[in-house]
Amino acid sequence: MTIQIAKIVNYAFLQELKEENTPLWEDVLLLGAYGQEPFSGDWIEQNAGMLLRRLRDRLSGQFRMEETLAYIPVEGITQSQGVTNALNQHLQILLHCIALSEKCDDFEYSGKLHRETYEIWKEMRALYDEIMEHESLERRMLNLFSHSEVDALDADSSFDDCRKRGFVNRQSSTRDGW
Repeated sequence: MTIQIAKIVNYAFLQELKEENTPLWEDVLLLGAYGQEPFSGDWIEQNAGMLLRRLRDRLSGQFRMEETLAYIPVEGITQSQGVTNALNQHLQILLHCIALSEKCDDFEYSGKLHRETYEIWKEMRALYDEIMEHESLERRMLNLFSHSEVDALDADSSFDDCRKRGFVNRQSSTRDGW
């Protein structure tokens, strides 16, 4: 029988990773601020390419760290829909950011950016909305599992203790426990 590997959230690491990456959040806030401002073609021409390249690199690093440290593989459980959605959003957001960064660079290098600034601005707004939707999902997951509930589980907690508190969903498996 094949044992399914699913991911669960290490809430402490997820929270810490979110709090520690100040440069990423500064760029996300800048992306949002310019997306909410009245359209400025001059700003897009002068700043969008650099911001999107930086954001692409920082998002890639953040998502890699989250998927390595905060989303832990566990055998014999069913992955929650929230975890599945969050991991899918990582890929969608990163691909969108890469595509937008490359599009902006292509327009800039071909001398066409001045004609496409409004389209880049609209896509930057959409990217910001995707990032905020993702952050909202992860914040909801963090809020679901308050520190008091997580602290109540120790290394000797059984699989059933964790399942009863909603940390994992049990799936038929040849193994008991973790």
